[in-house]
Amino acid sequence: MTLMFNTVKEAPVHFAQNRNKIFENTIENTFATINDRIEYVYSLSESNQRLRGAIEDSLIEFEFAQPEMTNPEYFWGKFEGLSLEALMSDVIIHMRLQRIPTMEAIVDYIRNYCWFKVQPIKVFTWVDPDSGKEYLVCWDGQHTLIMLYLIGTYVHKLKPSEITIPVNIRRGITIEEAREALMSENGEGRTLFDTVDMHEQYVYAVRDTNSQRKSHLLAEQKQKYLEDNFMFLANPRRGEMDKPGALTRTDEILDPSFPHEVTKYFAEWCYGLNGSNRPFAGTEVDCMYHFFECCVKKGITVDRRYVKQVAMVCRKVTGDDFDGSVFWNRIKSVYEAYFRRTQEALPEDQRTRISNEGAKNEKMLTFLCAMLEDAGVQVPEYDAYFPVKKSDLF
Repeated sequence: MTLMFNTVKEAPVHFAQNRNKIFENTIENTFATINDRIEYVYSLSESNQRLRGAIEDSLIEFEFAQPEMTNPEYFWGKFEGLSLEALMSDVIIHMRLQRIPTMEAIVDYIRNYCWFKVQPIKVFTWVDPDSGKEYLVCWDGQHTLIMLYLIGTYVHKLKPSEITIPVNIRRGITIEEAREALMSENGEGRTLFDTVDMHEQYVYAVRDTNSQRKSHLLAEQKQKYLEDNFMFLANPRRGEMDKPGALTRTDEILDPSFPHEVTKYFAEWCYGLNGSNRPFAGTEVDCMYHFFECCVKKGITVDRRYVKQVAMVCRKVTGDDFDGSVFWNRIKSVYEAYFRRTQEALPEDQRTRISNEGAKNEKMLTFLCAMLEDAGVQVPEYDAYFPVKKSDLF
């Protein structure tokens, strides 16, 4: 007799679920060797993998442009007496303090290498609870450290255990103090933190060290909204701008003038629309943020059912999804026809030229509310920017 067993298919893991694991606080995603950090960046995307060639090309150019620097004694001798020194093999990188390295910047640093611009790597001491070994943890100067590692291992053919580098050791500093110092010192002449870097640092500050700073708590709250709806704030250096659930436009989510609930409703709308199965950017972010902001300000009760109703109406734009370009082109067409009619009724000397992009938010709000009202969905009070007929709608 043949026994038949039903096999249970595991539900596919959404990209955003894996992506948001960067905020999990474990040893494995907190510390890395210099080489592992470089390989991690390469592994993030195909475009990052192609940077291997750019790095190698910059190192070859370095050898030709500064032949005296290919002598390891001459190169590393420039740092003697500059500061405290440590073996490169003893230095590891704190990945939750240091943002993803910009390898293009490191290419530039190598090609335009100036020894007198090299600053000591800022480190603090950390003892591995498993091995008892003490490490020097890099919390500032990651790009410089990687540059020195590449020159030392590729050009000079040395092992990290054979290389002595300049360091600045801060003993007794806490992670939160290191984070604050790092962000305040990230000024001119450095590879600056961008807005996504700042968001990630704020979230780490709450989840790693229980920061109670208002800006940190706000960022962490918005991160929860994204995670609850299979979304994440995309980082261009991770090669993830085209991934499902990616929020690739940062203006609205990072703008503190928007009530934080607006991000919650927007993320729920994305999930209600299509399960957050694609990136979200551009017109749709602009439109829906302003719509939900209007709901909040006008006192509309917004819950998950209401957001789902809105999402289902928005699907009418393409039949199964919302396309910002299609939506906006329809609005421009309808508005232009209205504008032409009103201008024709005016004396010629009083006529004006149309502004297709002017009052974009007001036009989108008007059209979206007309779609929702036609479907019987409650809308906030608004001033219609132009009349919308039923025949104009999707």
